[in-house]
Amino acid sequence: MTCSSGGEESPVGSQRIEWEGGCPAVSRRPEITVVIPTHNRVGYLKEAVASVLGQQGPVAEVIVVDDGSSDATPDWLDQLRHDRLTWLRLTPGRGGSAARNLALERCESAFTLFLDDDDRLRPGALARLCGALRAHPRAAGAAGSFVRFGPVDVVRRELQPRIAVTVPVWREELFGWNMPPGTLLWRTDAVRHIGGWDDTLSRCEDRDLNLRAYPRPFVLLPATVMEYRMHAAQVPGHEYADVLRQVLARFVGSLAGRDRQVAERVLEARQRFAEGLDRYMQGDFRAATRNFSGVLSGGTTLPRSPILGPWLLGLAAKAAAGAALPMGVATIVQRGVRGRRPPGSPVQETVVESAP
Repeated sequence: MTCSSGGEESPVGSQRIEWEGGCPAVSRRPEITVVIPTHNRVGYLKEAVASVLGQQGPVAEVIVVDDGSSDATPDWLDQLRHDRLTWLRLTPGRGGSAARNLALERCESAFTLFLDDDDRLRPGALARLCGALRAHPRAAGAAGSFVRFGPVDVVRRELQPRIAVTVPVWREELFGWNMPPGTLLWRTDAVRHIGGWDDTLSRCEDRDLNLRAYPRPFVLLPATVMEYRMHAAQVPGHEYADVLRQVLARFVGSLAGRDRQVAERVLEARQRFAEGLDRYMQGDFRAATRNFSGVLSGGTTLPRSPILGPWLLGLAAKAAAGAALPMGVATIVQRGVRGRRPPGSPVQETVVESAP
């Protein structure tokens, strides 16, 4: 189906928004909206859009928000015609979170997924996530796992439960595990209820959004639904750690009662774990064992986590084995978590590299 591309401009503050692009689907109202914010990545964007439009199953529309691109992105969007794709141009750009919120205002679907412009959905991803969310009406969203691809050899699947579970994930998010945007299909009304994306954040905005869904649960699937592209632009700057601390502290400060106490213990365990991991990598297995034991016995409830519990217990067992074995054998055990680390928080990096 081919559509003409008449344009409409409307002032929003000091910005101008141009609404362009394909015609809305005429057969059925979309059940899913996939929002793709983009800025100067037209090559990656083409792959991201194609990965959505090629999905089979529930009817899905795509809204691309061009956040002030100066490359060939506007020209490509001008020429693009598809009955399930529309796009916005935000000039000047305001950042990814503002772009996502702009599209969120226009979503008419029950479910929304926010896909970064450099990532790709796996075939069947939307059908899997949508089916899970339909079956669990209390869940704020449904999430799967992802694999990394790109110039470095990182193909291991991210840590995820071995069976489908429906659980709150705020403890795991505090500790370092995360649900990246492209892995998570939200109920549209749930995202709106918590206020959408925080457009004051340039980093950690996805973790902030996930945490603010507290205390609602998420459906977690043992399925790979997204491919996460590795490239140099993803290396976090010096400000990342400061922003992350602010996001975590703000969330913990919003809690009360026992959950506040547990959250504070999780943050302490996060630091203790990072120290233990450093000692493990240095071959000081006895010290690492003490640190890991403190994480498991610190009242965080993490040992019972279907996401992190089995992995933390396994890592603690490896450290204890390393402390008991001769040095040569212990070095072999140590390699179970040693490897090239992708960008991200220290805890998340370790989870990524050690997941089976």
